[in-house]
Amino acid sequence: MPIAAIVTTRELKNAETGLDLSVPQTEEIAGTLGSTTLYQTIVITNLTIFKSPKHKEDDVVQFMCSHKYAEFEALHKSLDEKFSGTALPILPSRMVLRSSTAVVKERRNACDTFLRFIARTPKMATSPELLEFLGVSKSKASYFSRQPEESSEAPDEKDRPSKEEPDTDDYDTTKPNNTQKSKTKKVDPFGGVVG
Repeated sequence: MPIAAIVTTRELKNAETGLDLSVPQTEEIAGTLGSTTLYQTIVITNLTIFKSPKHKEDDVVQFMCSHKYAEFEALHKSLDEKFSGTALPILPSRMVLRSSTAVVKERRNACDTFLRFIARTPKMATSPELLEFLGVSKSKASYFSRQPEESSEAPDEKDRPSKEEPDTDDYDTTKPNNTQKSKTKKVDPFGGVVG
């Protein structure tokens, strides 16, 4: 499902990571065997991966996504394994069979603390695991997390294929057809070499 981010006037608190996350509320979804609690995550960001072509480079965008508690636990587990040297905020266990209002509130607070911590931690804020959790496709999340953090090029230029200018040293003027030696490799946008 594509992310429907809208431009917001909210100030970005985590300027270093470009990402603010919070879990301000929950939603109960009734089902035939009981209800399911969804934890609603508000995302405020200036990261290009969450923007559409209509957004400007300096726009701050906002969107919401909802997750079951088990999805927060899975994210916690994968980040804990990947960043084993970082002490993540603890999530309450799911040993309770029925969710009471107090349990839901405790979990919402823990999820909020957990995501706010991730948003303040640069190495985690753009990890593929978090980006996928927030709705980015796996291939885009992996590609985005491999991009250099800062570049001296203008943002539009680094995404465009470079226009190779022929180097005069590549021409052999002794041959009648002046064929150029091939020095460039084609690279697909996901990092592999083509041809």
